[in-house]
Amino acid sequence: MRRLPVSLLFLAILVTTQSAAPSRSATLGDGTIRTFVTLDSAGRLSAVGAALTGGILRNLPGENAPLILGFGPEQSKTPFTHLYFDWVPTGHAPGGVYDRPHFDFHFYFSSLEDRLAVAGGVDSMPPPAATLPRGYAKVTESVAFMGTHFGDTSGAEFHGHPFDKVLLYGSHEGKITFYDFMMTTAWLATRPNTVITIKQPGTYPARGYYPTRARVSYDSTTDTYRVALERFVSR
Repeated sequence: MRRLPVSLLFLAILVTTQSAAPSRSATLGDGTIRTFVTLDSAGRLSAVGAALTGGILRNLPGENAPLILGFGPEQSKTPFTHLYFDWVPTGHAPGGVYDRPHFDFHFYFSSLEDRLAVAGGVDSMPPPAATLPRGYAKVTESVAFMGTHFGDTSGAEFHGHPFDKVLLYGSHEGKITFYDFMMTTAWLATRPNTVITIKQPGTYPARGYYPTRARVSYDSTTDTYRVALERFVSR
């Protein structure tokens, strides 16, 4: 949730021009991140997310580390075009709320090209209220190459408690364009097994399948964290 340096923007553009789809895996710190799509026995979408090896919490860089990842051959069965993952060592705005070291998992409905065209600045085109869950309000103006972020005002982080995990909605030019599932590295290091209900809006960006919960789990046998959006329903 911040402006990318020009060099990183060039890298993002290079990915789109050299490949039909971004890679499904990347390295960060001493670990790796790899996206996945899970279908049930009938071929219906059941989970979309990323698996992170435990080393990803070690030797992280001292600056932001954005990564662009695709979802592979099953991507067309998801509502998402790509995952924009970011390591944010000093957190970001709003101050006193999200300024803790954390990972951002941005699941985009809009195309990579459209995301890269987001200029950022004051957002004068809010999405219709029905496209956001009740109680969600703007927590950032439009961030370059991302969009405007909306958070749950009933969340503990807005009532004197430090945030550890949260799911935001995002928009650009009046349309919902992404989910942002954020979690602190301190919380992830506790090796959680947690399910979060995703608050639903009244209307959706388009007809399709949308997740109703998010799960973060840890597998000690493989030293792997799994971050997933799950329990998709047709809207």
